[in-house]
Amino acid sequence: MSTPEHYRQYALECLRLADGTSEPGAKAVLIDMAQAWIKLADQSEKNRRFELAHPAPPPRQIQAAS
Repeated sequence: MSTPEHYRQYALECLRLADGTSEPGAKAVLIDMAQAWIKLADQSEKNRRFELAHPAPPPRQIQAAS
């Protein structure tokens, strides 16, 4: 499972927990956490697409001073 998929699983778990609680404050926090996980998943996918389109150059070799 890729990182964005992990993040979405965490979001689903937060929503499952929110559905299982009757405490309004805890429910609100869990829903907020789920939204944050979804945003992180979306950003992770954007980053991955950018990296595929614009790969990083290979690291430069540093020459030792003589």
